[in-house]
Parts: sequence; C-alpha cells; structure tokens
Amino acid sequence: MNELLQQRIESVQAGRNTTHAQLEAKRSLREQLDSDLEAFLKNGGAVEQLPRGFSGECSKGWNGSKPKSQKTMRQVMANSVAQTDKKRARQKEDQAALVEIKALDQWCKERKGRGGDLCRELKVAHAFISQITNQTRPCSKERYEQIKLAMKAIEQREKAA
Repeated sequence: MNELLQQRIESVQAGRNTTHAQLEAKRSLREQLDSDLEAFLKNGGAVEQLPRGFSGECSKGWNGSKPKSQKTMRQVMANSVAQTDKKRARQKEDQAALVEIKALDQWCKERKGRGGDLCRELKVAHAFISQITNQTRPCSKERYEQIKLAMKAIEQREKAA
C-alpha cells in the first residue's frame, strides 16, 4: 500500500496526468540512452558540442551543392520591406497624373449630375468617383482611361439631348 502511494506521489510530481507505467517507460528509456552513450564513448566515439542555433538538418544543399547559411530574421524583414517599397513605387508610377484628376473634378462640376451619370456609366458607387476627385483614393492610369471613355459617352448623350 505504501509503495502504491509513493508511485502516485511521483506521478503527480512529474506533472500532468502521467501514469506510473509512463514514468517507468521514461526511466527505462533514459537508462537505455545512458548505457548506449557509455558504449559509444568506450568504442572511441566523441561527443561534439555544436554552436547555438546550429541545425544538422541540411548537411547538403540542393543537388549536392554547399548549403546556404540560414537567413536571419533581420535579413528576411529587410527583403520584405524592400519588396513592399518597390511595389509601392510601381503603384505610384501607374497612377493618373494630378492634372488629369483635377480635370475630372472640373468636368464633374461643370454640370449638375455628371458625377452620378459617370458612376452609373462605370457601374461604381458614387463614393468611388468622389474619392478620386477629392484625391483620397488613387486612380490607376488604366482606370482613368475607362473614366475618359465614360466621360465621352456622357458628353455625346448630353449633346444629343
């Protein structure tokens, strides 16, 4: 009875819901590892201390070439920021000129209801054109060309009426 109580106490001290059988399995595995290590050292083997952060997972690179060193988080983040900056620069190059946006704003203000007509023609929400003319939303060159075509169609309808 006392031995059973001692086993339960050891199980609780080991933490979680570990059973006595699991504790014994761990102990026997540790003993086996210790005996294997002793045999390895007796047969001339040596234990080598590796530097912190070293990984032996990739002993060879792709197609047997030398492995590349692992990138640090700083390098990864720097590359990510550089790619984002390049993307933003491309987006700025792709935007319609400020003069074109001001011309669109002036065109909308020339006649009452033109902004709404333009939105219906383009099948977009009124806020879309409003944000472009207020310069709170960027407008790509491609989208501006679509807007110009819609403006011409509206002007033709105005002339016909």
